[in-house]
Amino acid sequence: MSGSRYIVRTAIAVIAASLPLTAHAAERWSRVRLDKQIAIDSLDYKTMRRIGEEELTRCEAARPIADECLEFLISLGYNTGPSGDPAAGERYARAAVALADRTLPAGHKDIERSLESLRSALEYQRDYAAAEMVFRRVVAIRRSEVPGDPAKLTTALKQLADNLVEQGRFLDAETVYREALVLGEASNDTELIVIGLGNLAYILNLQARHAEAEKIYRRLLVMAARIVGPESADMAKIIQNLATTVNAQGRHAEAEALLRRSLAMQEKAPFSSDSANGATMLNLAGNLLDQGRPAEAEALARRTVVAWNYVYAFNSELRIATELLADALAAQGRMGEAEALYRKAAAVGMGLPLNHPDHIGTAHRLAKFLRKQGNRSAETRTLFGIAGRGALLRMGTFKGFDRSAEAELRRYRPIFLGQVRTAWDLSRNRKS
Repeated sequence: MSGSRYIVRTAIAVIAASLPLTAHAAERWSRVRLDKQIAIDSLDYKTMRRIGEEELTRCEAARPIADECLEFLISLGYNTGPSGDPAAGERYARAAVALADRTLPAGHKDIERSLESLRSALEYQRDYAAAEMVFRRVVAIRRSEVPGDPAKLTTALKQLADNLVEQGRFLDAETVYREALVLGEASNDTELIVIGLGNLAYILNLQARHAEAEKIYRRLLVMAARIVGPESADMAKIIQNLATTVNAQGRHAEAEALLRRSLAMQEKAPFSSDSANGATMLNLAGNLLDQGRPAEAEALARRTVVAWNYVYAFNSELRIATELLADALAAQGRMGEAEALYRKAAAVGMGLPLNHPDHIGTAHRLAKFLRKQGNRSAETRTLFGIAGRGALLRMGTFKGFDRSAEAELRRYRPIFLGQVRTAWDLSRNRKS
């Protein structure tokens, strides 16, 4: 769930970036202002940017000789994108990295803070390829540390793997997740092992290797029950993940029971809310839809969409929730409502690179819906064509015809069939 992760990380990082730190080469400018703290508390990014730029201007006017202005550049790298100017946010973050590299010794923690600001600015623009280079540099920094910290390195590896997932590079992500797991096992750190196993099962699921993922989740259930207790929040998440794996294998009744158990555990937790429980509600909605119960699915999907609309910008998680709500409406014959939601979701999904699985999937989903409604227009053919071109580009990135490639290719078969059938229908209509 990269979009929600971004917002949470940004909120934390903005607050952290505003706190005064000891400079290496000079005393940093970092004055406490009440209006700035109010803006931080309310996540008012426009005000944070305005105040940050005022402070940066004053700092630079004082003719700094070292890293005195670094805090403002880091903070602006985070704040300026959400304020409505993502390109400026990237410029501030790159300036922070350049200043930190020029004035601080290798290994200084603020070099990494500057890189994190740049990573945030790039991901806000969904430039995941550029952000990957930042993650790789952080991993290199963590590898070079003596003595090494396995927890810090595994965190960096996980973040790199998450970035590769955002780019749709599942096999590359699996390699990095496995490296992080091996590191956790070598350090005999139970927490790192649990996190590593969860990440590995997650990437296997994305590659439709559900039986492998299920084995890992069942192993995690045993470990979690012993470590954190059978009714913990972590246990509820593992049960939810196991349920999605079971559901993907067609065992819908078993999956429903697991999902309801997970949701009941989450609803008992302190500070429970629909936004916090949205992933489980959405998975349960999908399960009910698979069982032919669209009205129940609609209620859960709508609760999730309403909650996430209130908390998040329209990101990948909200797009998925919107598509599932559209599926539930379409299954009840409410085609006008469904089409509007499919189009809203497609506008986001098709903003990703052409060969990204979500770009391919949203284009195909809208094309398939239109064709089922008897819409065999040039638009429908174009959408099938976009999905088909993306699938062909993606197939060209496969390193070999392994299980993951085979499973993914099977998912793309309906795209090419739809493309041919729609072209045939259009040709026949012209002749008649």
